[in-house]
Amino acid sequence: MVRLARGLGRLLALALPLITPHIASAETVFTASAVNDVVYAQDYCTGGSGTFTSPWTSGSGTGCMQEALQACFLRTSPNPNPPPTDPTAGCKIVMPKGYVKVTQTIDTSYTIDAGNVHHFPKYGLVVEGHGPAIMYADGSGAFAGTTLIWNGSAGGTVLKIYRNSFSVFENFSIIGGVCGSAFESCTTSPSTKAGIGIDLTTDSESAIEKDIVRNVHIENIAGIGIRVGVDDANRSTSPEVDSMTLDAITVRRATVGAEQNGGQTTNVHWKNCAFEEFTDAGMDFLGADAHVQGCSFISTKSPVDSTKRADVRVHSTDSSGTKWKTLWAMFQDNVHETYYGSAYLFCDDTLCGSAIPEVGASRFEPTTLLNSRVYWWGASTGKVVDYRHGGALNLIGCTFDLAGSHATDTPTVAVDVPNVTYPVDRSTTVTSLGNYWVQRSEGGSIKLALTGDATLLSNDNALQVATALNSKVTSIYRDNGMLFDEGSFNWKKTGASSPIVFKQYLDASSKLTLTDGSGNAVASWSDTSELKFQKSTGKLSFQSTSIVAASPGTSATVSVPAITGTAVVSNSSAAQMICSNATVDPGSITNASTGTTTFTATGVATGDSCTCTPRSDWGNQVVQKYCIAGSGNLTLHLYSAKTSGQALDPGSTTVDYCCVRK
Repeated sequence: MVRLARGLGRLLALALPLITPHIASAETVFTASAVNDVVYAQDYCTGGSGTFTSPWTSGSGTGCMQEALQACFLRTSPNPNPPPTDPTAGCKIVMPKGYVKVTQTIDTSYTIDAGNVHHFPKYGLVVEGHGPAIMYADGSGAFAGTTLIWNGSAGGTVLKIYRNSFSVFENFSIIGGVCGSAFESCTTSPSTKAGIGIDLTTDSESAIEKDIVRNVHIENIAGIGIRVGVDDANRSTSPEVDSMTLDAITVRRATVGAEQNGGQTTNVHWKNCAFEEFTDAGMDFLGADAHVQGCSFISTKSPVDSTKRADVRVHSTDSSGTKWKTLWAMFQDNVHETYYGSAYLFCDDTLCGSAIPEVGASRFEPTTLLNSRVYWWGASTGKVVDYRHGGALNLIGCTFDLAGSHATDTPTVAVDVPNVTYPVDRSTTVTSLGNYWVQRSEGGSIKLALTGDATLLSNDNALQVATALNSKVTSIYRDNGMLFDEGSFNWKKTGASSPIVFKQYLDASSKLTLTDGSGNAVASWSDTSELKFQKSTGKLSFQSTSIVAASPGTSATVSVPAITGTAVVSNSSAAQMICSNATVDPGSITNASTGTTTFTATGVATGDSCTCTPRSDWGNQVVQKYCIAGSGNLTLHLYSAKTSGQALDPGSTTVDYCCVRK
């Protein structure tokens, strides 16, 4: 009975006319019963035998798939005339086995109801092939399962997974174009090469969630192997694309292996995927959070543009705000063999080819590279990672290694962080923890190169500014504070058995205390600004000059006077010496008499014993007698030995003075 039902469906599909060039008539064709509620697409093929030279075909141009989707749509109706009872419900479709010729886009929402075309959302749809096929460059090699071969217009989309939720698409291949009987043996690209292999998307009317695309092989695509989300053209409506899983996807020979976009696209997980021989980017993230785990990248094809080429490319918004940006990003357990560009490129300005400059500082969400390996085959001084965004960067447990033929190269993990002003003006934190940084005996190495407005919180790269700071690795803090809630700073010599030499901590009386290796206090600093040396051997040294307490155990106080100059320390609390200078102009001095002039002497008090010395001679007929201290001043006494004629004016000069207070 099963064989009879399926055979009858095949005969009906061959015999009855089509009412549109895109899709067969629902009323006249799709009356075959599904077997165990499974629709077999091969029942609706109208030509071919599934071989490479004679692939399966159907009137819709979709290789029997649109007809099978229509049959799935009608599966709940007792006959073709009334409307379906559940237009949104899915079912299981088994794709044809072998090669399938596709000239029109397979649209999973396309449905004919009473002669009218609809794009109903579908739930619970399962589309399953017989396994992906792997084809070699000359068209030979392993063949298995289901292979969709595009033979439609150049730039077309092979499979559009549109308005689907809770659906699964798995176990098939897509070949975007062929040259005669081979895939890559012709001298020019196929004129009918597809632009997109799979487009998983929706519109403003339908939020979609929890679709799975699994075990799919895609190759020979002129544009994007697989695209998830919505593009910038739908920015105003921003439909939701949530919780998608892309598992075991292989994309070979595409310009971009995978693209993700959308303002409300979220929680899309790429797992166990492979991107090979791409010419622009293995993965291109234009929007939403990024989750990539267990994927491999081999960029052996010559790049379209080497300046923006990357295994993984992460975008920020542009200066006009017309594009979305990538949000938080996790790249885990990935493997890269990078021949061109960077393994990871974080776009800023026009670096990634944007006509409107991107603003790297505006992407302030964090990025983490975890347990991933980059095996470098690229430029000798290239950038293994080129990070130019404002969010925190975490490099944890990664391996940065050089291919054997590049053992003398010196590429870098380049972190050039722009100034971040939102939500506040701050420095971006960079953490490098538990990574392997290659250093070849031939002289090659990969090191962290930090520039821009970044703080290196944790650093395990021995090549990072180590010798200049007396350390094997160095952390760099910029505009950051450290807060200790109890605890201590501890220093010891290198070696596990070495004792602690110094410990610094806040003691019970809130003094910042420094102790030696035996726990004895060396010095302390109180919150009242008292700095105390607590060993009898303590001293304060200025190069070869030291201040030492003669009897450290005896209570004593040395007071420094509130003056500018030199103070003398004595056993008297009042004793001090004040030395300075001033410019003095005594004016005219009457012949054969003593003249006085008073000038300011800060810190001098009445009763101080003072000496005054001019730096130049007052003249042969002027005798300096003495200077007398007043409150904040000195009075200089000069005698004129001239006996006749005009009064003598000796002019001004600088006078050095020293006063001692007893």
